Amino acid sequence: MFEQQQASASAIAAQLNQINLSATDSNRSIEKTSTGGGSIRDKIKALNSTQPNFASQIAGQFNHAESHHNEEQHNVDAFPKPFKKAAPPPPAKKKPAVPPPVASRPVSSPVPAPAASPAAVPAETPKGTPPPINFSTRPKGYELPTTPPVESTPSQIAAPAPEPPKPGQKEFDLQLHTLWFAQPTIQLPPTLAGLNYTYSIVKSNAECALTLAIRISEDLSIVKYRITWPGNVSGPALAAAAKQKRKELPPPPTLTQAQLIQAYEQFGNGVAAFGESVIGQQVGDGECWTLAKEAIDQSSHGFAMSPVGYTHGALVYHAVGGASAPIAYNDSIRRGDILQFTSGKFETRDPVTGAVRATSNVGNPNHTSIVTNVSPNNRIVDIVHQNVSGSRKVQPGQHNLDEFVAGDVKIFRPVWKEWAGELDTTF
Repeated sequence: MFEQQQASASAIAAQLNQINLSATDSNRSIEKTSTGGGSIRDKIKALNSTQPNFASQIAGQFNHAESHHNEEQHNVDAFPKPFKKAAPPPPAKKKPAVPPPVASRPVSSPVPAPAASPAAVPAETPKGTPPPINFSTRPKGYELPTTPPVESTPSQIAAPAPEPPKPGQKEFDLQLHTLWFAQPTIQLPPTLAGLNYTYSIVKSNAECALTLAIRISEDLSIVKYRITWPGNVSGPALAAAAKQKRKELPPPPTLTQAQLIQAYEQFGNGVAAFGESVIGQQVGDGECWTLAKEAIDQSSHGFAMSPVGYTHGALVYHAVGGASAPIAYNDSIRRGDILQFTSGKFETRDPVTGAVRATSNVGNPNHTSIVTNVSPNNRIVDIVHQNVSGSRKVQPGQHNLDEFVAGDVKIFRPVWKEWAGELDTTF
């Protein structure tokens, strides 16, 4: 670029020199032709003095190094700087175009069925705490009735499932060698005397069969025997020909406290009232056991289970004298319950010194009585009984169970006869 500017300046200087030469020639020609001589020459000199010498000025500028640098810097400074555009303003927000209203018209295509609503998502349970319990699925607990209906019957009570037969059930010696089973009048051997039993017999020339059912008084389980023998055999050969089979039925199911209360409501007051009504009288043979049996049978009109041996119903309470706690305590002792003592002994002590002030024995070895009243703490019981102190007449009495120091006592609740099951000869 610098070389181009230098060449241009040289061309301009050459043109100016040509102009100066032309002017000099003109002056000369004027001098030759001028008649006035001096005045015209003076004018020309004056004119030349006022004319700048462009050739010398331009040549001096381009031939000097500093002048070249200054000129180049001047051209750079004079060059226009690039223009920095400012950021354009943001475009104005456009309002969404509102579509023109469309006139409603019936749709010819079928309307699809609404989508199924999503399943409800349970609320998140805070961490560290268990999820809420759904009480609607929670099983309800059984509440004992405080006033069960008096008119209820055993069929309305849901009894537990029967228990399987217990091993080691009581064994009996049938003494078949005595041939008691083949006699015209059946008389059980001494080993079976005093038991609650029933029997049936079928005879024919081909075969005879006797079925005997015995209820065990201790737990009310049932043992059945079936004895068979040839009908045409007699004498000593009959004992060898006779055969026996044994079948066991488990004890009745244990009653719940609610069922025991229900039995009390139905039978308790009647049993106690019967005992109170015969005070001063002898009932039956005068035995203590007879009073309890007659009170249960007559007051219940045959709906309650009749006593079997020394078992008078469902067990409510069982304790051994001198023990710190009872063996069984299934319900509170109530009016109409039956007490059964075995070699019982009571001691009354002085509350201050602890010395024994009185002693009484109950049962030689067994004694039965009827409860007529119970103290609030369920420890002192009023009773009626007979065959006491040499008298067979019914008389009142009282026992303090806290003073029971020896022997065994069981308290039974009269219950429905269906509970223990009928004693029959089906085999």
